[in-house]
Amino acid sequence: AGKIQKQRMRFLQAQLFELNNQRSKAYDTYKKLLRDPDISYEMQFNARLRMASLAEGSAGEKLKKILMRMAEDPRNKQYLDRIWTVLGKLSWQEGDKEKAKEYYANALETNNISADAKLKIYQELLNGYFKERNYVMAYPVLKQMLSLMKPDHVRYSVTEALYAKYKN
Repeated sequence: AGKIQKQRMRFLQAQLFELNNQRSKAYDTYKKLLRDPDISYEMQFNARLRMASLAEGSAGEKLKKILMRMAEDPRNKQYLDRIWTVLGKLSWQEGDKEKAKEYYANALETNNISADAKLKIYQELLNGYFKERNYVMAYPVLKQMLSLMKPDHVRYSVTEALYAKYKN
């Protein structure tokens, strides 16, 4: 149990670095974690996913290739929406919005995807449109988000207000 606890602590440390916007420290901490030969498959998967979202430049290209291989691995079938979402986010950051939209569409089409997972994907897409002030494209995304939310959802009223604002 000691080794597993140490792995969990390292993963948490990396997440704390992320929260404090210390991206390179977070990346390096995940990388150290992956060197552990006894790491569980699930922790390995999550560390690689987090690294991909932190990667920049040539490291990002290398991790995109790893993510593509992970998407083809049958063991990752239950994680496909998360893989496609990270690939979409990376592509958007690189300026390839068409590829990003394709990855997000792949994520939304995965089997057994929950409404919460869909909302997270739509939120990523919405963030991208808002960053570039593309409110025409943001509108249908807001509409999709509202269709997935119940009125008691924590972000329902904010989403509804944005939808009303950009309806015209």
